[in-house]
Amino acid sequence: MDGAGPYRPPELLFGPRSYDAFAIDVWSLGVTLAEFFTSLRLQTDSDSDDEDLALLNRADDGESGSESSADSPRAFTPSPTPFIIPRGNRPRPGIPTGRWTRTSLFDATRGEIGLAWSIFRVRGTPNESTWPVRPSPYVIHFNALTTSFTRPNKQSFLTLPDASKVSFANVDAVDLSSRLPNLPLSTSSIRHDTTTHVPVPDPVSFPLDLIHRFLVYEPARRLRPSEALGHPWFKAEPGLVLPTDADHIEYPSWVAETGTVMRTFNLEGKTRTVGDLLQMQGIVGKEM
Repeated sequence: MDGAGPYRPPELLFGPRSYDAFAIDVWSLGVTLAEFFTSLRLQTDSDSDDEDLALLNRADDGESGSESSADSPRAFTPSPTPFIIPRGNRPRPGIPTGRWTRTSLFDATRGEIGLAWSIFRVRGTPNESTWPVRPSPYVIHFNALTTSFTRPNKQSFLTLPDASKVSFANVDAVDLSSRLPNLPLSTSSIRHDTTTHVPVPDPVSFPLDLIHRFLVYEPARRLRPSEALGHPWFKAEPGLVLPTDADHIEYPSWVAETGTVMRTFNLEGKTRTVGDLLQMQGIVGKEM
C-alpha cells in the first residue's frame, strides 16, 4: 500500500536512506480509514478517476487549471461537501447512472511534490517542532492501563536527503474534521484538536481520534495497529451495522440477530472486543 498514490507517507517522498516499514503502513492505514468519511463523488463510466480528482483538488486550491506551486500558500475554500455531483453529470437515457466513489484525503495526481504539498496543506508544513530528531516517548492510556513506548526517531524532515531541494510555503495544519464531511453526526459536538502532531495521551471514543493518531509526521509517534486494537472507539456503542438482507451470510456468535456487530462479546469464556477479534483472526499481528 505504501507505494500506491495518495497512501504514500511523507517520509518516502524525500529520498530516505532508511525508514520504518510498520510506520509507513500505519500512515497508509490512516489515509484509508479517513476515506470512510471523505466526500462521495458521482462518477460515470466515461469519467477518469485521476482527471476528476485533479480537477476537484484544483478547484479546492482556487486554481484555474494551472499547475500547483509549492512556494505559494493558499487559503482553503469552504470545507468539502458530503456529496459531489459534477456539473452536467446527470443520468441520461441510455447512459449508465454512474457510481459513487470516495475522494482521497490527499492528491497524488500531480507527482510526488504535488502529493507532498497536498499533505502539507492538511497536516501543516513540517518543521523541527512537528517532526524532530530525538527519542520519542509515546504514552497512551486505555482504561486504567498505561503503556509507554520509546521508539527512536533517527531523522527529521529537514534531514531527509531531498527535503532541501524544494522550498515549501509555511502553512499551518487544519482541523481534520473540516476535510472529512461524512463523519458521524453524533460526533459533531466533540471538540478535539487534530492540528497537533503530539496527540493527547488519553484516546477519545470516536474515529477522528484514531485517524489523527495514524497521521502523525514523526514515524515513531504513529499509533501501531496492535496498539490501536485497544482504542475505545472499538468498544463504544452503537456497534457496527452489517447488511440485514444478505441471507447467505452466516453470522458468527459475535453478531446480533439485527446484523449489528456487538462491541463486546463472549468468546471462549472471555469477554472480547472487535479489536481482539481482528487480532485472533490474524488480521493484525502483535509485532505491529
